Amino acid sequence: MSLLRDVIMGVSIAKQDAVVTNLVGQLKAKDEQGNVRDVTIGDLIKNGEQLIFSSNAQFILEMADGSVVDETSIISEEPSLSPTPEEELATAPVSTDAEIAALQAQILAGEDPTAGLPETAAGTAAGAGGNEGTDFITLDRTADETIAGSGYDTSGFELAAAAAVDEPIIAEENILPTLTSSSITLSEANLPQGSSPLDSALSQANTITLAAPNGISLLLINGIEVFSGGIFAGLISITSASGTLNITGYDAATGILSYSYTLNSAVDHSAADLQADTFNVSLTDILGNNTTSSITANLLDDAPSGQDDSGNIGEDDVSVSGSVIINDTQGADSSTVSLITNSDGASLAVDQATSISGNFGALQISADGSYSYLLSIQLDAVQSLAQGEQVTDTFIYQLTDSDGDSVPVTLTLTITGTNDTPIITTEIGDGADLGTVIESGNEDDGTIVPGIPQTTGTLTATDIDNGAILSWSGTATGTFGSFVIDAVTGQWTYTLDNQLVDSFAENSATQEEFLVTVTDEFGASATQLVTITIEGTNDSPIITSSAADAAGSVNEQPAEGVVLDPDTQVATGTLSAGDVDTGAVLSWSGDADSLYGSFSIDPVTGEWTYTLDNQAAEILAEGEVVQENFLVTVTDEFGATDTQTVIINITGKDEATVIVNDSNTIDEDTVALGNVLDNDSDEDDLLTVSSFTVEGNSYSAGTSVDLENGTLVLNGDGSYVFTPDANWNGNVPIITYTTNTGATATLTIVVEPVNDAPDALSNSYNLNEGGFTSGNIITDNTGSGVDSDIDGGTLNITHINGIAVTFIGGTAIIPIGDGTLTINQNGSFTYDHNGEEPSPTSFTYTINDGLGGTDTASVFFNISPVNDGPFAEDDSFSVDEGALLGGNVITHIDNSDGLQDSDGGDGGPLSI
Repeated sequence: MSLLRDVIMGVSIAKQDAVVTNLVGQLKAKDEQGNVRDVTIGDLIKNGEQLIFSSNAQFILEMADGSVVDETSIISEEPSLSPTPEEELATAPVSTDAEIAALQAQILAGEDPTAGLPETAAGTAAGAGGNEGTDFITLDRTADETIAGSGYDTSGFELAAAAAVDEPIIAEENILPTLTSSSITLSEANLPQGSSPLDSALSQANTITLAAPNGISLLLINGIEVFSGGIFAGLISITSASGTLNITGYDAATGILSYSYTLNSAVDHSAADLQADTFNVSLTDILGNNTTSSITANLLDDAPSGQDDSGNIGEDDVSVSGSVIINDTQGADSSTVSLITNSDGASLAVDQATSISGNFGALQISADGSYSYLLSIQLDAVQSLAQGEQVTDTFIYQLTDSDGDSVPVTLTLTITGTNDTPIITTEIGDGADLGTVIESGNEDDGTIVPGIPQTTGTLTATDIDNGAILSWSGTATGTFGSFVIDAVTGQWTYTLDNQLVDSFAENSATQEEFLVTVTDEFGASATQLVTITIEGTNDSPIITSSAADAAGSVNEQPAEGVVLDPDTQVATGTLSAGDVDTGAVLSWSGDADSLYGSFSIDPVTGEWTYTLDNQAAEILAEGEVVQENFLVTVTDEFGATDTQTVIINITGKDEATVIVNDSNTIDEDTVALGNVLDNDSDEDDLLTVSSFTVEGNSYSAGTSVDLENGTLVLNGDGSYVFTPDANWNGNVPIITYTTNTGATATLTIVVEPVNDAPDALSNSYNLNEGGFTSGNIITDNTGSGVDSDIDGGTLNITHINGIAVTFIGGTAIIPIGDGTLTINQNGSFTYDHNGEEPSPTSFTYTINDGLGGTDTASVFFNISPVNDGPFAEDDSFSVDEGALLGGNVITHIDNSDGLQDSDGGDGGPLSI
């Protein structure tokens, strides 16, 4: 029998979730309801649960916040317990063995470790409470700390009191072998292909402790003998799917078996992020007792991590390619792109060359991370980007490793605008790029025309770039004119310089072109030609001869009987002209009409000749010089002309004035018009009237004179007007006029009489119904007055109501209204009314003065009504015998004659 020392227990309360990553010994967890459960590697200890463990337990916990805690972080050296003298005498320290481990297991399970044990050989009853004697010890640790050298933070647990139990006394018997478990933790991230490659971290060392009091017979790890026949086989390597377990040594004195584990490859963590590479350990002693445990390599998953990717492409680039994985950390399990999502939220699973549309193009991406972004360069949203302006197309891809770990990563493609060349939208030949000007000159008929010296048009352009600023420019000087263009509007104007195109013949056409450029703010430009057509127009010839070439002098014949000197009767000269039009053909012409002679010109040479008509020149006074002007025209083949005046000076001799008396006969009430100088002449002077006399009174020419029977005006140019008084006729006093040369003559005016129309005036007459009236409608004054004739003619009736009247024996009978008109040609009449109810009655009549003069007036008869007697008609009635008869004899209509009493048509009431 041997006496076991106290077993120290620990209790700690978890303040956050934790996972057991390594365990040697036993752990229990107690929840808030008091339920106790065994805990092994990989189990979760929840926040608030109590962790119960023995002092020789070894474990590692990975806390929820990423920190790591082991048993040394929770149990540190406690103050020694002071045994009583009796305990010191009765006990001696022994090492922990399988019996103690069994007792610990009972305690952890909440069982009484003394139950079922043999009777004790020594010892006392347990103390009564608290920390008295050796019944319990309490580990009071309430503060978090980091134990020097351990590297573990104890912030995840609060410690509770641990108790000591009495040492049981175990009898000498067969002792079973014991074997501890052990674990280590490694991470795939440390593999060469992992996210944090570190070769030194791929191997971890640890130990297990084994005890076989009866002696070791066999120790197997995954069926491989480490001890065989009680002999340690030495260094052994055991290879698993993920790594290699190397047995590195065994200490027979302590029973510690040392090992190391090297992680060689990644592990499938699709089921959980923590996977165990477990090696089963089996220990058999020489009595055949067997126990098992395990060595566990906890392998932490390595997840991929990504860095956001970016790509750049210009607006005119077709595509940009790259790899999104090249800068990502794929992790130990090798990652691929599994899903791609565009900015609209549409997602596609990625295989090989999966294509998904973006805002400005399409992304083609493969599982290996390679991608190609095809820019939709035809989009206005792309092409409208100004230089340096940027937009982005964003995609999110899922980077997923082989066991399902995934992380979203962003790929941002930046499209940068480049300057686009402006485009001139004016179509070639649509008119806006064409213009026509016409040289000024002459039409075929010689009419001078100004031509069309200017033409204009407007070019248009667009630039797809946002906010583009366009400006226009163009050649300023042409061969035949100037060209300008508005830098802002694109309106161009061409102005012809006519002096430069004077040599253009009619129907000729020449073109000149101007290169117009539209430029944006970055210097990109487009050009277009503006074509100007210049049409030639005929130009007038120009006479180049001098004034002397166009002047000459002739003299009138001095007197009758003198021989004429031909040199003084004829003048001659030659005119010259030129024409800028190439090949122009010129011809001469001139006025042939002359007051004093004749003029002619040679159409080819331009030589002119003037010959004086001496008889025509006799009107010239002595020494008087007059000029005759002849307009000479030079004409080209198209009718364009130029003119020059040939001036001929004619010197005259004096001649007497010839003057003739005038007379004029007019009708009464008309105006006498005429000119007293029309039949007068003077070879030397232009005659005018200077004065005139009437009835001994002298008047200056142009004076208006009131005569007894009219008004006279005689003007200086010889014209006169005499206006007689109304209805006057007779002889006007003789008018004597004097010319500017002193000659005199007379004007006699006679006014012949003319018949005047008579004047008919209306009359009215009164009579009774059924009566008559009489009178004379010409001589009676019963209305507007008496008919008359200013000329004293005899008046007679010719028409009644516009109808010519035929008089028989000087009398005519005509029905008028409700009566009869008996009328004589001299206007006397009788009108008899027929007695009918009166109504307005009138008629018109026309008189004649016997000389063709007529006039018309009206006659009105005012007829007064007269009462008519009533008419009584016989009545007859029938009645039966004994009956009463009644009726009205006035209103009764008799059946025999159908008549009724009446009032005679006057409408008066009847009575008996």
